[in-house]
Amino acid sequence: MIAYEGQKCLFCEKEMQKNEDIAVCPECGTPYHRACYLENGHCVNTALHETGGSWQVQQEKIAVEKKCEEKRAEEAEQAAARERGDVPPMFQGGLYDGVRIDPAAPCAGLDPSEEMDGVTMGELSEFVRTNCFYYLPLFRLMKRTGKRVSFNTTSLFFPELFFANRKMWAMTMVSIFFKVLFTLPNYLVLAVQELGLELAWLDLENSVFQGLFHASAYGSLIFSVICSLFANYLYYRHAVRKIRELKKKAPSETAFHSGMKLVGGTKLSNIAIVFVVEMAVWSIVLFVIQNI
Repeated sequence: MIAYEGQKCLFCEKEMQKNEDIAVCPECGTPYHRACYLENGHCVNTALHETGGSWQVQQEKIAVEKKCEEKRAEEAEQAAARERGDVPPMFQGGLYDGVRIDPAAPCAGLDPSEEMDGVTMGELSEFVRTNCFYYLPLFRLMKRTGKRVSFNTTSLFFPELFFANRKMWAMTMVSIFFKVLFTLPNYLVLAVQELGLELAWLDLENSVFQGLFHASAYGSLIFSVICSLFANYLYYRHAVRKIRELKKKAPSETAFHSGMKLVGGTKLSNIAIVFVVEMAVWSIVLFVIQNI
C-alpha cells in the first residue's frame, strides 16, 4: 500500500494527512484529496498522461535525485572544509589543529594518497583499522611537525596490554620485563609478609633493599609515563615499518592486503596471551627465590 502522507495535492497545494480520504488517478496514479478530485473531475498531471508515465516512478526518481544532490552538496562542503582546515568543535585545539576530521569517511576524511614516510594515508588506514579517526590525524601531525609526544591513557596503566592489542610484540616483551623488574621488590615483601616464605638471604629492613624498594616504585611510574607519552609515536613507526616490509615482500596486491589483515588492526586475544606470559614469569620468579 502506497503512503501518500506528506504529498501535495496538485489542486489545493496542501499536504495530505494520515488517514485522509485520497483519490488516485486511474491512468497515472497521481493522488489528490478526494474532495478536490471530485470538485474538478479530472487529473491535471498531463505530462504523465502524454508520456504514459507513472506518478510513483516519478516520485522515486525525484527522491533519488534529491539524495544525490544532498550527497554532492555534502561532499562539496567537506572538500571546502578540508581546504579551509576546519575542525569540528569536539576536535578543536591541540592535536587536531588544521585537520578536518570525519569519523564516518574513509581515512577519517583525510586524503588517502597523502604520503606518510614512504606509505600512504590510505595504507595506514587499512593497517590501523580501528580508531582511525584518532590515530590518522595524530600520525599526520607527527609527520608534519616532527612531534613525537602525545598521551595514551591505556599505556599509562597497562602498556603491555596496549602494545599486545596492537600486535607490537617487541614492545610488549619490553613492557613485561620492566613491569616484572620494577614490581620485584614489592613482590618479595608480599612473599615474606603475606605468603610466609622464609628467605634467609633477604633482609627487608636492610637499607639497600629499602632503597631498591623505593627506587622501583619511582622507576615503575617513570616507565609508565614514558610509555603513555611515546606509545602513539611508537605505534606510528611500527605501522610504517610493517607496511614497508609488506610492500617489499608481497608478490601481488592481493597478497599485500591479506598481509595487512594479519599484521594490522587489533587482536584482543593477545591480551590473554600477555596474562598467561606474566603468570608464567611470576611462577618462575617464585620458584627461583624459593630455591636461592
